[in-house]
Amino acid sequence: MSERRLRLATILSHPDDETFGIGGTLIKYTDAGVECHSLSLTQGEAGNNGDPADPIPRERMGNATSLFNLMRNIGGSIGIAATGTMLARNSQSTTALLGANVTAFNPASRMLLAQ
Repeated sequence: MSERRLRLATILSHPDDETFGIGGTLIKYTDAGVECHSLSLTQGEAGNNGDPADPIPRERMGNATSLFNLMRNIGGSIGIAATGTMLARNSQSTTALLGANVTAFNPASRMLLAQ
């Protein structure tokens, strides 16, 4: 019996809803090997994609969206890395501070350990 591949389908109101709403979830499942598909119920005609004042033409919108998603993912990765580094450094400095002051020769430590 062959193994069935997992698939995920989303039905959204607007073309950019997966980007701003569940984009991270779709990336997570795609990276895990799940086949993901999105169906947009409108073409975004109420938006400004066809407006002459729109700085990005419709035919270049895919490139612009891809670039936006790339920058958002890089920014999120940098934020996660920075937070992890700060947490690790704080943990290391706390451990060093405790190691320097909680010794067998420190009278306060001896009194606390004797209880």
